[in-house]
Amino acid sequence: MDIEYEQDPLRYFRDHEFLARAHHVLYDSGREYTLTDDEVGELTRQKDLPAGFLKRLAADKKRNLLIVHRLLSLPKDTPTLVYACTVEHAYFLSVILTAQGRKSGAVSADTPVTLRRALVHEFREEKIQFLCNYGVLTTGFDAPKTKCIALCRPTTSEVLYEQIIGRGLRGPKFGGTPECTIIDFADNILVHGQPLSYARFAGDWTVYWSDEQTEGE
Repeated sequence: MDIEYEQDPLRYFRDHEFLARAHHVLYDSGREYTLTDDEVGELTRQKDLPAGFLKRLAADKKRNLLIVHRLLSLPKDTPTLVYACTVEHAYFLSVILTAQGRKSGAVSADTPVTLRRALVHEFREEKIQFLCNYGVLTTGFDAPKTKCIALCRPTTSEVLYEQIIGRGLRGPKFGGTPECTIIDFADNILVHGQPLSYARFAGDWTVYWSDEQTEGE
């Protein structure tokens, strides 16, 4: 056991069901965005994509259509955490999914504590399928039966990314699920003509995936 663990700790934890097997789906939206000079400056200072840029993504109708279409393709018994680009984006996605007959809710740092607790409880009890959020549900949040994580917001922060996907990686030995699907809605983000895309930051994350595929339009 010690040799098996030392050779590949993540594989050991997956094989022994402490971690869920992560099925990674890279959804290529086909969209291309260029950061402004101000946004590049904010990216350099913050080490992550700036709020103004995320608002631009949230307002992209074609991108939102692709996101909603992909989420609706999930079976109705798939508890899914949706990480939106902005607070408004989280509520927008929740409203659209609800209008399409899927039970959904949205939370943010501005959501009253009692309402947030109620929605989280309903998600844990699988009474709602989609729980959309922005700025919360990364650390200190426990929903072991989560079967899918949908990252609608890009990030260049490895810490934030690991916190997000960690919400779905609890295995059966810890009361979680055998498998979890991670859907990355990827975009070609350019800085002075050079790509700042998922691929530039994927190397350190591939250790999590038991398998991976690419989808698109």
